[in-house]
Amino acid sequence: MNHTVQQLLLAALVVLPLLGSVAALLPAPPGLRGRGPDQAVMRHGVTVTGVVLAAAIALAAGFDHDHPARMQAQTDIGWIPALDIRIHLGVDGVSLPLLVLTALLTFLSALYAYFNRPSGPSPRPSSRCCSSWSPAPWPASRCWT
Repeated sequence: MNHTVQQLLLAALVVLPLLGSVAALLPAPPGLRGRGPDQAVMRHGVTVTGVVLAAAIALAAGFDHDHPARMQAQTDIGWIPALDIRIHLGVDGVSLPLLVLTALLTFLSALYAYFNRPSGPSPRPSSRCCSSWSPAPWPASRCWT
């Protein structure tokens, strides 16, 4: 696989979750809402984590397994040149399985949460202790109903 493609895949593994979390704050388009806004957000999470998993698998497929100790898909970009601060990304034979495993577990967790929603109301802060700026005289566990 081309070195530039590997660099873009590794950068996508960092940037896609950030962009996905920002996009989750936006309202869902009318055709993608489903049964409600909660389902739309869960569907969005499964989609974003699925894309990240696909990028991680593509990066693993293009990895040169003959040289696992060598840093591959390196990107070294000057971020703030005046302070000599740089962004340096790379993957080697130790970090690659951890990267793929993290992407897989995140996708499976999002998929599980999409199909197995918890029963009961979602936890909401109680107005008796969380609306005041002063510390509550009771334990924080009583602030959630």
